[in-house]
Amino acid sequence: MIGSTVVIIDLQHRGKAPPNQADVGASRDIDGDGKIGPHEVETHLVPGYAGPCNEVLFGAGHQVVWFTDGSYSDRHKRAAKIAGSVGPTGRVAYLACHLNAGAEGKLQRALTLYDARSGSGKTLATSIASALNHVDALRRGRGSHVFAARDSDWTRRPLNTIRGIYSAPSNISGVCLEPLFLDGFPAPTWALLAEVGEHLGQGIDAWLRRDIGT
Repeated sequence: MIGSTVVIIDLQHRGKAPPNQADVGASRDIDGDGKIGPHEVETHLVPGYAGPCNEVLFGAGHQVVWFTDGSYSDRHKRAAKIAGSVGPTGRVAYLACHLNAGAEGKLQRALTLYDARSGSGKTLATSIASALNHVDALRRGRGSHVFAARDSDWTRRPLNTIRGIYSAPSNISGVCLEPLFLDGFPAPTWALLAEVGEHLGQGIDAWLRRDIGT
């Protein structure tokens, strides 16, 4: 039974079909030992914030659905079916969960991206960014930022992670989450990931409690 407020936590990079079944996303030598261990790859670390986010949302009375397999387009179609099942008075948030790389030791910042065509996606992204700005490492670092994803610039790749959500029923909105950099400062420890997840859940909860937008 699908509830009226649903959050889809999509652990992207995981569960891809051949020839991409070995995709682990970004990776960095976090502990500085000269090699990449299994604990230093995106797919291993993302659950560190997705799990605590789940706990916050479940505790707030929302239903949480996890995606861990399939192509991105297939996942978007499954998300659309869920949105259709809750009816026009329900609301669904779709989270394409990632971690970034390329900070090269610079202060941490969070990126939340939405489809530039989606007004409600922008509202969801803004609610998340506002909540993430309460994370100490981000508040003392470079902060939490919202970007509109489109085909014409660097945001094209993040757009592909949520592209199919825009053509789904209007009661679902999607965002691409890049809340930390693997090589940012401070390093993404389990404690920091958990703090990010808790605040992420709070931002999504705030959005779900608002009236359905466009």
